Amino acid sequence: MEKVLKQRGSNVAKPSAVPVLYVDDERSYGSLFRRALADNERFRVRIATSAHEALEALESFPARIVLTDLLMPRMDGIALLSEIRSRYPNIFVLLVTGVDSATKAVEAMKAGAYDYILKPLDMDMVVRQLEKITQHQHLLQQANELDRQTFRFENLIGRDQAMFALYDKIRQVSSTDSTVLITGESGTGKELIAEAIHTRSPRKDKPFVRVNCAALTETLINSALFGHEKGAFTGASSRKTGFFEEAHGGTILLDEIGDIPISTQVALLRVLEMGSFQRVGGTRTIAVNTRIICATNQDLTQAIQAKKFREDLFYRINVISLHTPPLRERTTDIPLHSQPSCE
Repeated sequence: MEKVLKQRGSNVAKPSAVPVLYVDDERSYGSLFRRALADNERFRVRIATSAHEALEALESFPARIVLTDLLMPRMDGIALLSEIRSRYPNIFVLLVTGVDSATKAVEAMKAGAYDYILKPLDMDMVVRQLEKITQHQHLLQQANELDRQTFRFENLIGRDQAMFALYDKIRQVSSTDSTVLITGESGTGKELIAEAIHTRSPRKDKPFVRVNCAALTETLINSALFGHEKGAFTGASSRKTGFFEEAHGGTILLDEIGDIPISTQVALLRVLEMGSFQRVGGTRTIAVNTRIICATNQDLTQAIQAKKFREDLFYRINVISLHTPPLRERTTDIPLHSQPSCE
């Protein structure tokens, strides 16, 4: 087994840097990833060229985030994801692939991947994902540290009046089945709010399915959300269920709802109005009982004016609106977020 590549001197990180492991049997992608983050002091990168090498590296390298190629010899990215989830449950895993496959995307998300990224890598987008995961991990860590204090509500933390008002709204909406739209800037905890609503709802023992709409291409998203029938498109060798069926009886979070293409918005509107849909390539209508929570950092009213978002869909998802205030607007919470995170 090959040794994990040494870090270049220019990529030596400060102690607070987040350890990231990139796994790909194509060395050129590992080199590209390392070069792209070489001057970014927020991350400390290590490269592995196989799943087995990655597992060996994780024994000594305390990665908090792993990005792994999907198609690799001997042990693929899905199998590596399962091993990491079993051995290191606190590590967040991003699946990377050059194949725009609905089947593989759904499989990856079901297996517990945080997200799904297509090659060729858009490094600006990758860095945004890494920063988003880091913020999420930090919030969860602080929530655990504050567990015995009154600053914690599920996995949300905050003692500012704006946060207490938000907690009250979550309590109120959790007992209903109303569709919820969560708005706010990136990194303000919209996913945590959705999780809190589900956890406190009568659906808490049913699935909570999170979908990052921004990570799904236009050709992929319909199949990922609604599933597909065998032969629906090239590579559809068998019937696959989508995220809505996976969330039957529970809750589905459509994160970054503003990035859904217009064609998919029509199908989503039908789910909201009729509680049913058809798989891609199918003719049978499938009924689901799924609570829908949407989240966005965009101004959807501007998207409507720009003809990028349907007005009728907006009114369907905006039954109950929750806004997450940024930290700069709740100054009493700044001390809670200024503690150094454990590495």
